[in-house]
Amino acid sequence: YRQAMVSVDRTTSGVEWYLGEIDRRNAVNKEGHSIRATAKEFKVHRRDVRQALACAIPRERKSAPKVRPKLGAYESTVRAWLTEDLKVPKKQRHSATRIWQRLIDECGADVSVSAVRVMVRELKAEIIEPPATAMIPQVHLWTCSPNGTHDSA
Repeated sequence: YRQAMVSVDRTTSGVEWYLGEIDRRNAVNKEGHSIRATAKEFKVHRRDVRQALACAIPRERKSAPKVRPKLGAYESTVRAWLTEDLKVPKKQRHSATRIWQRLIDECGADVSVSAVRVMVRELKAEIIEPPATAMIPQVHLWTCSPNGTHDSA
């Protein structure tokens, strides 16, 4: 079994969680272990083993919205500044430090620079579209024969 891949806390990536679910299904189905024994072996609750047996694909996790007690009031202002920055050349756009300085000077905000950096990073990811990604299938079309020549598959 992939014991290292089965990290039970719900913060793992979907792939690792999925591989763990498959291992649990195989332990119960093929090897004849009980749900209780499988739960004990993988250090999870019996309910999790039953859910894995019902469906190998994990359900979507709910994430709580971010609460910013000090910065929440200024989020719309920062968002407006960042959307205006899209019209100007790249070198003239606001940095997170400059946004923090403007919040202190113009709005009288009492916030930390690190909190502003986190908020600016998240807002920029929302406002500016991320670069397109492409998937390259990992398929080997050529196999190597014992004499060193390549044969097509």
